[in-house]
Amino acid sequence: MAPELIAGRYRVERELGRGGMGAVWLCRDEMLGRQVAVKQIGALPGEAADLARALREARSSAALQHPNVVSVFDAIDEGETIWLVMEYVPSRTLSQLVRDDGPLDPRRAAGLGAQVAEGLALAHDRGTVHRDVKPGNVLVKEGDHAKISDFGIARSNTDDEHRTQTGLMTGTPAYFSPELARGADPTPASDVWALGATLYAAVEGRPPFPSRDNAIAMLMAIAHDRPEPPRHAGPLAGVLGHMLDPEPDARWSMARVARELRAVAGGRDDSGDRAAAATAPMTAVAPAVVPEPEPEPDPAPTPAATPAATPASAVGAAGTADRRRGIWIAVAAVVLLVLVALGGFALLGGSEDDQAPAADDSSATPEATGDPSDDTTASSAPTADGSSAAPEETEDPGNDADVSGSDAEGVVSDYYAALPQDVDTGWATLSPDLQDEIGRDSYDGFWATISSVSIQEVDDVGDGVVDVTLTYDGGSRETRRIEVGPVDGDLRILSDSVVG
Repeated sequence: MAPELIAGRYRVERELGRGGMGAVWLCRDEMLGRQVAVKQIGALPGEAADLARALREARSSAALQHPNVVSVFDAIDEGETIWLVMEYVPSRTLSQLVRDDGPLDPRRAAGLGAQVAEGLALAHDRGTVHRDVKPGNVLVKEGDHAKISDFGIARSNTDDEHRTQTGLMTGTPAYFSPELARGADPTPASDVWALGATLYAAVEGRPPFPSRDNAIAMLMAIAHDRPEPPRHAGPLAGVLGHMLDPEPDARWSMARVARELRAVAGGRDDSGDRAAAATAPMTAVAPAVVPEPEPEPDPAPTPAATPAATPASAVGAAGTADRRRGIWIAVAAVVLLVLVALGGFALLGGSEDDQAPAADDSSATPEATGDPSDDTTASSAPTADGSSAAPEETEDPGNDADVSGSDAEGVVSDYYAALPQDVDTGWATLSPDLQDEIGRDSYDGFWATISSVSIQEVDDVGDGVVDVTLTYDGGSRETRRIEVGPVDGDLRILSDSVVG
């Protein structure tokens, strides 16, 4: 129910927005005769309130005075509620701007981004990390004056930092950095990524990662994959490449980002060779390359003869275990905690207000690179005396590394048939290398969040690689590329990546 007067001073005029922690009201400050935005901060469902910490963080944020930061005027403690009194900015959010007017010209986006980066650079200098930079938190006034909003939001622990906080937010994790998606704590570098993702959305009309059915699928994609290269960034491409570097330590500081964006807004063109080098981390990531085909049939270090007919033995390890493969499982620990805290409300049910309508929503279909070579058993090499060579060819150990499509499909089918109920069998199907990357706790944590998984389709890519389309909990759908190979005489899962 709407209050009439807050803290005996702020007369409520109307509600501006609402989120999991409370509401934001447009109020009139009866003492100073000005309009302000007053945000109610409380506990999220299922969470104990930590109002003392909320008040500390709010007061700390009030010290950030910058023309590109929405000012916090006051923090008021009224028993079970903290009221955050902020500057009221008549404006549209960046997400509304793109939705209404279409994707922005790269130089205009760079100009808006430079202003936001300058405000965030001040915050970083003062030891404050925003933790939720996204188009819905960038306010754009007349004359393209940009301000970053939503500093000083109370959070009771680091896991809570990734939750929806106001009516302007959607609960989507689309702007999380890879390290946040894996469960790391927020840092200035994660703000740099989020601003890069925000500017990517401004020029492309959609976030770097296509929308998924739920937070689990989105976090897995962010942690495991890389963004598709921007198609419309033009002179902004080079800066985006540095901001969206998957390695936090390799990203530019926010202060440098601000300088570089100013240069682009002023006319510098980064679309040439410099941009190509800068965006190399993103370009290398185009989904078509995901399979990373193995060297053709001569993987040297395999054990002798493979017992070809091992029906449902497990799947896994020696070869090319993609170093990112284990990350998607680790993501689940983060999602599980968030879902418990929110009762599944914000992340799985939030609208995607911050995601501007896609101008070009073509997610590239991965190509099956690699030449599926048939199991061509070595044709008998003529020996000097002819006849004795033929019987030996059947047991050529070089073929032990080859896995037929039907064997790979059988392993994958048996793997998902065991899950999520029998995680021990599922775990045993992974190669030792993959188990080391994932960790048993993270693996169990992920499958604890899933009530059912079913295979919709399995396509043989070749060389022991299959694309499997899955449905989680009867709704969320994704396609994964899984590589199967021999380990100590058994077939196991060597690598796994999201391709659709």
